[in-house]
Amino acid sequence: MRKVIIASILGALILSIWSSFIWMATPLPSKMMKTPINPSALSLLMNGMFIESGMYQLPSAPDGNWANPEFQQAYQMGPRIQVFIDKTGGDPKMLREQGLAFLHHLLSVLVVAYMLYSLIDKMQNFACRFLFSLAIGGVASFQMLLDYIWYPQPLSYHLIMLVVNVIGWALVALLLAKMIKPQTA
Repeated sequence: MRKVIIASILGALILSIWSSFIWMATPLPSKMMKTPINPSALSLLMNGMFIESGMYQLPSAPDGNWANPEFQQAYQMGPRIQVFIDKTGGDPKMLREQGLAFLHHLLSVLVVAYMLYSLIDKMQNFACRFLFSLAIGGVASFQMLLDYIWYPQPLSYHLIMLVVNVIGWALVALLLAKMIKPQTA
């Protein structure tokens, strides 16, 4: 069980470093997220238009009435907009977010590592252990595409993030397959 915990911590470090590298050292973020014209003026306008932190979607169905003809027409005409507002601001270094992301990675890897450990009698070779771990991480990553289906978000963003996450999980799967293996007599 000690190997499960050590492998989980190392796997979480791998995912955190990989994710940080993608967001800080590659041009991918600028390819995925556009900058509006005059962002300062837009921030001031939006701060006044949205009362509290949260997720907003436009057009909005009044009182949740999706059958409302005005909503139906506005939805068909566009634009469809999804906005996330955090009125509190934040630290540009994102230390809190990085810490929470590490905990998220740790819990995710811990679940996969424990599942692998629990099934170790059936996972005799490296390839089985690698593919098992990658499959779970890959399926979890694939779930992100649901946001593209339901919200007005670009498919390119989700496809890039899918590839980034699957590569990260492939790195973790290599580690888990190497560290969590059947006991040799």
